[in-house]
Amino acid sequence: AERRSGGGGGKAAAGREQSGASGEVGPTAGGAAWLTLCSDVVYEPAAYRPLLLTLMRLAALGVASRTVMAHRSRHPDEHLFWTAAARRFRLRLLRGAPFVPLGSPAGTAALLPPGCGSGTAAAEHGRGAEVRLIELEAIPGAPPLGEELWGLTET
Repeated sequence: AERRSGGGGGKAAAGREQSGASGEVGPTAGGAAWLTLCSDVVYEPAAYRPLLLTLMRLAALGVASRTVMAHRSRHPDEHLFWTAAARRFRLRLLRGAPFVPLGSPAGTAALLPPGCGSGTAAAEHGRGAEVRLIELEAIPGAPPLGEELWGLTET
C-alpha cells in the first residue's frame, strides 16, 4: 500500500515480503514481518506528531516494527522529531554522512554509519543536506507519546 501525504512530496509505504495463505494482507496475515518505507516525510513540523504516532501504532499492532526512511535535513526544528523518535525507536544510519539533526543543541552526538569513528569532525560533517537512509526499529515497551511535538505548526 502506498499513501501520499497532503501538501508535500512525502511518501510512505508498508508491505509484506509475502502474504497469508488466503492472500490476505494485514496484521493477521501469515508470513514475514512488515517493513515501512518512507521518503521525504520529516520536513514539516506540523506533521512530526502524526508521523511518529503512525509509526508507533504500526509497531504496536505488529504491522511494522521496522521503518526505513530516506531523509534530507530541511527544517531547523527537525531535532524535535528525531529526539522523540529516539525514545521509541532504535535509530541506525544505514547510508550517508554522520547525522546530527538540524537545530540540535551543541554537543549532540552524531548518528554514525557502520564502521565510522566518532568525534566533532564527524558531527559537524553530519549537518549537511545530503540524503541519508535511516532505520527506525521499535523498542518494545517504549513510552507513549505524551505532550511532545504537540502544537507545532506549519512554517
